Amino acid sequence: MQLPDSLALARLIAALDHLEQKTLLGFVLLLADNPTRARDREWCAEHLLQAATVAHGIDDAPSLAALQSLGEWLRARADLLLPTALSVFVRAAADLQESGAPITQESKQAALLAYFATTP
Repeated sequence: MQLPDSLALARLIAALDHLEQKTLLGFVLLLADNPTRARDREWCAEHLLQAATVAHGIDDAPSLAALQSLGEWLRARADLLLPTALSVFVRAAADLQESGAPITQESKQAALLAYFATTP
């Protein structure tokens, strides 16, 4: 996978709908807290599902219909959301390293959030 440049990545995120952006952001923030898991496909799939569940406002006791709907929604978008999330993760890490700023939880989050706040 070729990593998109920062502007192309911000444009890609801006083109996503609200639920896609919310899911993507939730997953990227989880990934930032667990950077060693980025290559673990099972962990990524599980946590992308977790982020999508939160984004959709599904409670602790979802109905079968809600779970089926979420599964269909996520299957239709996983090939977009997962690589985009990994791109944001890698780009934000590079941005943070280039800035020379101390790496803190706040600086990691700011670097990630910059891709969601940018209007290309």
